[in-house]
Amino acid sequence: MDSSFWILCHESGVHPHLWVLWQLPVLVPQTVYNQIMVPTHYRDQPDFQQAYRSGFLVVHDPNIPPNNPFGQGEREVLTLAEEMQAVALIDDHQPYLFGIQQGLMAINVPEFIISLMWTGYITVAEAASAFQKLQSSSRVHTNKKVLTWAIGQVRRRQQMQGGPP
Repeated sequence: MDSSFWILCHESGVHPHLWVLWQLPVLVPQTVYNQIMVPTHYRDQPDFQQAYRSGFLVVHDPNIPPNNPFGQGEREVLTLAEEMQAVALIDDHQPYLFGIQQGLMAINVPEFIISLMWTGYITVAEAASAFQKLQSSSRVHTNKKVLTWAIGQVRRRQQMQGGPP
């Protein structure tokens, strides 16, 4: 998991569901752990620390040197996903696309929220609320087309349930 993925999950209120969907601990490279823990201005640090102490987040560094043009955290997340044959939880659009082009399974925050909604872990109303929070965030790195698609998925689900479009 990359730091932007955690931050946006926290800002949108879906961070408690990170380990629920897959029933596994989330692997975090040391670089990402440091990015979140060192700056004291992140409001989400206490929740991150609690998830780490509870064993939901596990620090695990990749064994091979990263070989892509992105920041250290993104490079390590993509490399770790490749080594572990795991899902790359990454929200920055260019590294996300790069991972997919390299044959990795990658998921961004809007896709994560939609997955939670379609599997019943959160309600349609909770998904809509999460997207409202994401839209007001200044830290969203997701491509706007992906965000628009995801919001459309929530609206379709609302219509299926007889709610407002």
